[in-house]
Amino acid sequence: MPATKFDEPTRERILRIASDLFYRQGITATGVDEITRQTGVAKTTMYRAFGSKDGLVAAYLERRGADWRAHLEEQVSAAADDPAGRLLAVFDVLAAWMAGDDFRGCPFINAAGELCDPEHPGVVATREHRAALTAYLEDLAREAGATDPAALVRRLLLLYDAAMVDGQLDGDPLRAARDAKAAAEVLVAAAMPGAGAGRERAHRRPPVD
Repeated sequence: MPATKFDEPTRERILRIASDLFYRQGITATGVDEITRQTGVAKTTMYRAFGSKDGLVAAYLERRGADWRAHLEEQVSAAADDPAGRLLAVFDVLAAWMAGDDFRGCPFINAAGELCDPEHPGVVATREHRAALTAYLEDLAREAGATDPAALVRRLLLLYDAAMVDGQLDGDPLRAARDAKAAAEVLVAAAMPGAGAGRERAHRRPPVD
């Protein structure tokens, strides 16, 4: 059914409230009855707007991903002039978000852990977000002159994910983000041209007279 001028604000209200519930409580723990009660709309209205709860979950993750990537790119661009510095600034932006009182871990990792079906619309949205984030970081790594941008980004994403998981489980998100950035600095430096030769020279023994 085509959206009307009334339908679009209603859809946005459902999405906003459901997104908050999904992130704070979990996707499976949040039922349609609770969503409709808190939004004040009938189930038929919700289904007309999103098709199903699965469709609403996918919309939540798509919006979350788009908003985060836009925020990340804006903050990273403002934080550093050089591409290598921007790669590391990703962890500063991550730390600032993780320091918030509403941090409940990565919404995409959380969703992937809850949704077992690889073809679930929410899992598809999660994979699409990951692909877009990876492409952005690979562009930065390529601009920074990394010898193997894809390999560097895979390793940086391991740190990126680990920071969020550790911050959620350990209860000290800032420490997790700082440690991840410190490790990222080593990876970025090692990924630059000539880094291997530099290490070899540093470890080469002086000649014996």
